[in-house]
Amino acid sequence: MNRTMSIVKLHFKSRLLLFFLPWFITLFSFFINLILCFIIHSQTYSGSVATVYLYMLIIGIFFLRGAFPFAIGFSVRRTDFFVGTAMTILIINAVNALILSLLSLIENLTDSWGVNLHFFHLPYLDASPAIGQFWIDFVILLHLCFLGWLISSLFQRFGRGGLLIFFAALFIFCSVAAILCTYFNKWIPIFTWFFHHSALQLSWWLIPAIVVYGIVTYLLLRRATV
Repeated sequence: MNRTMSIVKLHFKSRLLLFFLPWFITLFSFFINLILCFIIHSQTYSGSVATVYLYMLIIGIFFLRGAFPFAIGFSVRRTDFFVGTAMTILIINAVNALILSLLSLIENLTDSWGVNLHFFHLPYLDASPAIGQFWIDFVILLHLCFLGWLISSLFQRFGRGGLLIFFAALFIFCSVAAILCTYFNKWIPIFTWFFHHSALQLSWWLIPAIVVYGIVTYLLLRRATV
């Protein structure tokens, strides 16, 4: 447990990059949008809050860059590194999800900040109670961060060549799936299925993906070179 917590502390030494930078960018964009909406008096839907989500994907990709060789160099077990990093991801994204849900609630209560700016409280994603909104944000952030971590683990284990092969195989798979959906006229049923499910219901489908990402990442890290 001590070694696991040491990994958490190691990651949090970069809290400026892990937490403060994405929120600085997001809030800067928010205040720019707020000023513009105040001037033009027009209803605005901004997608700039996606910065937080995309940043978590990037953070996941760069989690191993410096911390993994450093930790292994100090004889930290790979299992401890995995658990400590997973705990860090859970903590960071729980805090981010809490902030996002609170800002969404405030935006809703203030009638879109009084200037018709829809920045945090967006259609479809915010069609749930406060606890549901927190869960949606938390799962999406967790999914993106674990996906990024999986990508970085593939690179750590197989190098650039292995990563290129993975993305090539993924591209071929998606292309074949798209062709089959078009040939068998399955696009309308697929979109209809998504339309009849709420964001809260769909968020539960990300849990198995997160578990798979975690298992594969752990297996890759066990054999990854430093």
